[in-house]
Amino acid sequence: MYIAAIYGLKEDRQEAAQRLAAALGVAGYDAVARLHAPGDILALGAFADKGPAISLLERLRAGGFNGTLLGPEEIAAETSLQPVRRFELREAGICVHTAKETMDIPYPGIRLILRGNRFESTTTTETIKTRSLSLERAILSSGLMLTKTTKETVRKTTEERTGFVNLYSEGGLAVQLREDALSFDCLGPLRKLSRSASFATLVDELRRRAPKALFDDRLLSRAGQKALLGPALNPERQAGAAIALVAKVLLSRA
Repeated sequence: MYIAAIYGLKEDRQEAAQRLAAALGVAGYDAVARLHAPGDILALGAFADKGPAISLLERLRAGGFNGTLLGPEEIAAETSLQPVRRFELREAGICVHTAKETMDIPYPGIRLILRGNRFESTTTTETIKTRSLSLERAILSSGLMLTKTTKETVRKTTEERTGFVNLYSEGGLAVQLREDALSFDCLGPLRKLSRSASFATLVDELRRRAPKALFDDRLLSRAGQKALLGPALNPERQAGAAIALVAKVLLSRA
């Protein structure tokens, strides 16, 4: 999949709507609606082939927008990151251990700290039976049957979220620390009672120890991911694309 996106949007988005409508070949109100999404990175088209994506990118740039193209190899590189199992916050850097390797990342070399959540929704159905008094049935059965049973199918959707923080450092090195995969023993006295609190502490420590790194948390909410990806892409299925797109744009500025 190839994704064409724009970034670095200015505050006056109303003025840009006409140019965007021309580039996308849509009505003006559709362009206005897309530009009203929060954030300064917006995916505007997803394509199976590279040709149409490049064509859209060229039209966007001709319309005065900063544009970028995200390719399948970049998305694959993001989704294939091995989650960190253990870490050590050392004086000069963080040492991370995945299932395959151990890496030392100096704090000054960290360029971007990208925090977010991955979302997964599960829908289940349940049939609920209830019995209630039925006067009609009682009369028809001469009092032998006083109640009736009704069935109702209820659909229940639950959402699970998993926190992550990606570290991007010099030389193109990227690692992912996931809240559900980490051992927080190395936090020592900083470790909290819950995993979520310990994870938040880890993020705070990374920001404190790497103050020059960019920090971004626009992917923490489902709404933020929808705003980034637009109506055509699902945040649950395309989380890797959302992460890769944000990282690519921000690293180009670092």
